[in-house]
Amino acid sequence: GAPLLLTLALVLGTLGDVLLAQPRGPRLLVGLAAFLAGHLAYAALFIRIGDGFAMLTTVPWRGALAAILLLATLWTLRHLRPHLGAMTWPVTGYAIVSVIMGAAALTLPIGVGLGLAMTGAGLFILSDAILGFDLFRPPASERLQRFMATQLWALYWVGQALILTGVLSAL
Repeated sequence: GAPLLLTLALVLGTLGDVLLAQPRGPRLLVGLAAFLAGHLAYAALFIRIGDGFAMLTTVPWRGALAAILLLATLWTLRHLRPHLGAMTWPVTGYAIVSVIMGAAALTLPIGVGLGLAMTGAGLFILSDAILGFDLFRPPASERLQRFMATQLWALYWVGQALILTGVLSAL
């Protein structure tokens, strides 16, 4: 009974997980494409059930969170760019779509669970940032790498679960 766009986003996320299980070589680009398509499905879903992008200019806290999301994305790209090489444009495109998805989530009404979906989208985006550093600028310390991997997976799965639970409870 879940909306098609929600199901599509979850399936594309699973496909991305499978493809990034060994994130080197051609599977990396295909895995990122699957996640990008999943972000687009989430964005379309959030736009459909949200209250419109005008909320980002008329509700101060939503606009502030959108600005923080944009600034954090620019900061992340600035620190990753020297390490991206041929992946500069694909990663930049992915980051743009993530910002769109995050902004669309910020238009969701808070009541009836959609606040959970909004929070989940933020956690999902944060897990993407950690994944970017893990893939393109990994820390030298093995201990820090393990910590990052643990945080990445926790944020990703909790984020996905909150989006799913929030959207389903709002139906």
